[in-house]
Amino acid sequence: MDCPHCGAESLMGATTCIACGRPMFGSASTSPAPQAYEPPAEPAPLRLRTDEAPADGVPAEALTDRELPARPKLADDGPLAPAPSDGAAQLRGDEARPAPVNLPVRAPRTLCRICLGPCTELLTNVCTACQMRVAATPAPDSPAVAFGKKLGTAAFRPPPVRRAPSAGARAARAIFWGVLLVGAGLGVVRFARPPEPGADLARDFRADVLSVAFAMPRDAVQRYRTTLDVNIHREEIPSTFDTAMMTIFDLHQVSTHDAEVVLVRDEGDSALLDVRTACALVSQEGEWERTDGSMRPVYPWPQRTAVERVRVRADGPPVLTSGGAPLPARDVPPLFTFGHAGGPAGALRPGARWTTRALLPALVTRGGAVAPAEFDCRLRYVGRRVLGNRACAIVRLDATPRRELDERFEDLDRALGTVSGALAYDVATGLLVQADLEIDTSVSRGARTPDQRVTMTGTLRVTRD
Repeated sequence: MDCPHCGAESLMGATTCIACGRPMFGSASTSPAPQAYEPPAEPAPLRLRTDEAPADGVPAEALTDRELPARPKLADDGPLAPAPSDGAAQLRGDEARPAPVNLPVRAPRTLCRICLGPCTELLTNVCTACQMRVAATPAPDSPAVAFGKKLGTAAFRPPPVRRAPSAGARAARAIFWGVLLVGAGLGVVRFARPPEPGADLARDFRADVLSVAFAMPRDAVQRYRTTLDVNIHREEIPSTFDTAMMTIFDLHQVSTHDAEVVLVRDEGDSALLDVRTACALVSQEGEWERTDGSMRPVYPWPQRTAVERVRVRADGPPVLTSGGAPLPARDVPPLFTFGHAGGPAGALRPGARWTTRALLPALVTRGGAVAPAEFDCRLRYVGRRVLGNRACAIVRLDATPRRELDERFEDLDRALGTVSGALAYDVATGLLVQADLEIDTSVSRGARTPDQRVTMTGTLRVTRD
C-alpha cells in the first residue's frame, strides 16, 4: 500500500510509513507534502587548531577537530529542514550523527609452515616464495626441506627402511621364546600337579646328620590321636553276562583313636608301657545298596576302650605281653617308635634309606571294615626339623601291601595300592611326634579282570600333645 503523505510504497498492514515516518491512516490534507530526497552533503574538511597551547606535551599540529554543522530545527507538521551544505551527515531526530568513516579492510594473514613468514595463502598455508622454492627441487640441506622433514609431511617424509634381521638376531629371538615357553609350561605343570603326600610336614628341614636315641620319658603321659578320614567303595560285576561293575556301597567315614602312654619300667634296650586306648566313630555317610548308609554297622571298633601292656624295643616292632602284635590305631599308634619303623641305630645322614615290614590300618574287607594288614615299607631320612620345641627326624615313607591276605578278606585275593607320606620322630626319645599319610589301596578278586573290588582312599594322621 502507498503512503498518503509521501506516496512511498510500504508493507501491507503497516501503520507508519517507512519513508516519511507519518501515520499511514492519517489525512493527506493535514500532512505536509512529501519532501524530495536529497543526498547527504560532503563532510567539511579538517582544519588545525593553532590558537590553543599544547596539552600534556602534545604539539598543537597534532590536535585536530572537525567542525560539526549547526543543529537544524524540525517543523511541527512540515517537511524536515534541509541540512546545511557544509554539514557532516544527514540529520534526523534530536541529535546529529557523524558520517561513517570507511576503513580499509585488511586481508587475513597467517604464517607459512615452512619459513614461518607472513603468508596470505589460507588453503595451502605455504607462502608464494616457498611454493616456488619447493617446485624448483631445493637442495637437501635447505631450510625448507629440513623444516618439512621435521613436520613429517607427506611431501618430505622419507620412505621407510626395512632391514632384515641377521641370523644371530633370529637365533637369539628363537632361544628367548623357547626358554619362555618351556618355563611357562613347567610352571603350569608344577602348580597343576597335586602336592606330594606329607609335603607340609616334610618341609623347612635342615639336612643335618643325627642319631635317634631310645629313652622313654619317665614322668609324663604321652597322649596321641590317630584320625582316619577315608572313602570306602565297593563294586562288582552282577552276573557273568555283564562287563561293567555296579556300585554296592560308597561310604565316607571319619574315626578317631586316642591313646595314653605311660612308662611302667625301663629295661635298657626295651621298655614296658601301659597304653590306654579309646576308639570312636565320628561320622559316616553315603549309600549302601541305593539306600542311606549312615547307620550301617561297618566300623569294626565302635566305642571300644581298653588298656594294654606293651613292650617296645629299640630295634623292632612292639609286642603285647599277653601275646601277639598290637593292632595299629586300635591298640597303639601306627609306627609308634623309631624302632617300630625299622630305623637304624647310629648316625643318620640325609638320604639314608632302609626297608621294613609293618602293620598299617590301610586295607578294607569285603564288608567295608577297616582291616590292619602288613605292608612292605621303604623309608628315607631327609633332615632335621623342630616341631613343638622338639627336635625331630623327618622320614619319608612309601609302602605297598603284601600279596598274601588272610581269612578276614574272604575270597578277595589281591591287594594293590600305596601308602605314602612323612613321619616325624623325637630325636631324644625315639617316639612318634606326627605322621601325615595318604592311603590309596584296593582289594580285589581275579588277577586280570577282577569281578569284585573294594577300595580305600583318604588320609591317616597321627598327632602328639
